[in-house]
Amino acid sequence: GVSTRIRSSSMPVAPPLFAYFLAALALTLGLTLTLSTKYYYFRQIKSREEGLGGQVSMIPPKSTYNTKSLTQIIMGGISSIPSSPNTTFIAALTLTLTLTLALHLTCLTLTPKSKQNRALAATVTPLKTTNSRVFDLGSGLRLRKKITMNNKKKIAFCVANANIEIKNTLPKPDSEFKCVIFDMDGTLVSSTKLAHKTTNSVLEHFGHPHITLKEYGEGTKYTTPARLAWHAGLDFDSKQGIEMGTLFDQRIITMVNAVDVPLFEGITEILQNLNLMGVRMAVLSNASGRYVRRVNEAHRLQTYFKVQWGADDAAEAKPNPDGLLQILETLKVDPKIDRSVYIGDSISDGKAAQAAGMYAIGVSWGENSKEVLEKSEAFDIVLDSVEELQKLLATGGAGN
Repeated sequence: GVSTRIRSSSMPVAPPLFAYFLAALALTLGLTLTLSTKYYYFRQIKSREEGLGGQVSMIPPKSTYNTKSLTQIIMGGISSIPSSPNTTFIAALTLTLTLTLALHLTCLTLTPKSKQNRALAATVTPLKTTNSRVFDLGSGLRLRKKITMNNKKKIAFCVANANIEIKNTLPKPDSEFKCVIFDMDGTLVSSTKLAHKTTNSVLEHFGHPHITLKEYGEGTKYTTPARLAWHAGLDFDSKQGIEMGTLFDQRIITMVNAVDVPLFEGITEILQNLNLMGVRMAVLSNASGRYVRRVNEAHRLQTYFKVQWGADDAAEAKPNPDGLLQILETLKVDPKIDRSVYIGDSISDGKAAQAAGMYAIGVSWGENSKEVLEKSEAFDIVLDSVEELQKLLATGGAGN
């Protein structure tokens, strides 16, 4: 979904072989000039010392050098070398070719691999990791997070001395979502085991019997205090339900980590792609706001979401649409004009989205099956896999 174009700016791109030949030829001529001049001086001085009639006076003072006198010195030096013209030519050519090869090898050593030098279009595949954003560019290149976004929605990476420009090449949607809001548990992360364990510890603390995993799942449609009161057979707004909810939040927040509350596979890629597309994102859960922010912090996702809310941050919990409407207002998105979507695994998520005038996507990898979600008629569409969700968001829901 994302392509790269690598341009070596601070690191040289290997020039054509002909350029090396010209550079080597220039070095050879320079060396020939220097040696011939020195040799001419030597021959003239030696001739005078040996009484051979050397005409040292023929050499003009350095301050009066001109083109003619320099040519005389060079030609005199070359003609004085005790070798034939052919030998001199062969020696100069050999030196030139040797320098050409040396320059070529040196530049190749200092230049990235050929596949990396050229304007290379390679697919960026985010590696499977939750602790750091790492991209595999192919050709042996891997990039770690150091991302800056400019107005043209491009990302600039700096690896070694090579400038790498990454452009979003996701298919242009017919009707792109401007805003995507996610539920947390059962949508972004799998928290069932930890939340079920914590729920039983709280119920036990207040003298209530444990519940099954199925009973826990049935209660997730409620806010945490109401859910615990329901599990204990109390009224939804009972005082003890509120106390149990407070204790539950205190305990589970201290136990949240990326291992015990893992992201569903493929979620990170979805968030990265939406971010590249410039889509505004947020989270709204019926859990507490502290819990939502702690989970995002554990997975380093907080930079993706402009708003991270729980039931205690909104005016009313889901299925009331107030929380979604407040977030849309904060993000300056009008659901009547701008296409926006809410994604969740509970019937209350779909009802809240419909009431807010948003596109409602149900996901069956959470607490409810596809049959249950479709039967509720609370969603515009119900998806079975993260891959399906990725395709739908990449095309802005076109055709649905």
